[in-house]
Amino acid sequence: MKISKLARRDFLLRAGGALAVPLLARPCVVPALPAEQTAKGFRGIFAILQTPFTLGDQMDEEDLERELNFCVKARAQGVVWPQLYGEFNVLSEAERLRGAEILLRTPRGGAAAVIGVQAPDRETAVRLARHAEAKGADAVISLPPYHRSVTLDAVADYYRSIAGAVRLPVLARGSSGTMPACEFVDVDVRIYNLAAAGEMAEARALFEKLLPMINLEETYGIGFAKAVLVRRGIFKTAKRRGIPELKVLDSADEQEMEGWWRDLVPYLTV
Repeated sequence: MKISKLARRDFLLRAGGALAVPLLARPCVVPALPAEQTAKGFRGIFAILQTPFTLGDQMDEEDLERELNFCVKARAQGVVWPQLYGEFNVLSEAERLRGAEILLRTPRGGAAAVIGVQAPDRETAVRLARHAEAKGADAVISLPPYHRSVTLDAVADYYRSIAGAVRLPVLARGSSGTMPACEFVDVDVRIYNLAAAGEMAEARALFEKLLPMINLEETYGIGFAKAVLVRRGIFKTAKRRGIPELKVLDSADEQEMEGWWRDLVPYLTV
């Protein structure tokens, strides 16, 4: 099986948390289609799910399912878990398998499910990919090998091993486009759909309302994304595993955020 090369307008992919500015800079945005209509590639907003934890440091399965339902109701064209913003590096293999099963058993409408299978070694990555395929994933995605220096040949061999183990599309992290953290997925989807419909002025205006939140996320990272999910009633806690509980925003940011939040309220539809 060859690793498919998806054009940037076939699969819009983003690493990290912020909505990428190139979404509005491109001269053409391809309309997003339901997963079953994307034989030539996935299109649209593929939301990166965060991993919720209880105060007892357990993965919160109830909140994970609620987060998925939130993205589906927002009409995200796809969901992705776990990646960097899903804190995959602090999850056990058993937790990753269990989380994937929760996501893949939950009705998603037309949203595609992409499971992250990155691991320090190709044997584990292949095992995760085969599990994802068996449970009904639409695709798998993987960062390159980490934890040690590797050659380009070793990276290529890693991806060939994953691609050869499953009959799913294999998406290599790092393509251009937008794969935002999911706390504002309803706004992200609206911006994308406006741009796809040619309503660039309206899309840009809404993007500018979201931009201060993007800047806060770029500053504070995963903690900010989780804090917003708590505020929106999706997560019970903003806890991160292995990270001391710190105040995410300082008082000045909190004051500014209130004004920016009011501007977004009409577009928080879920």
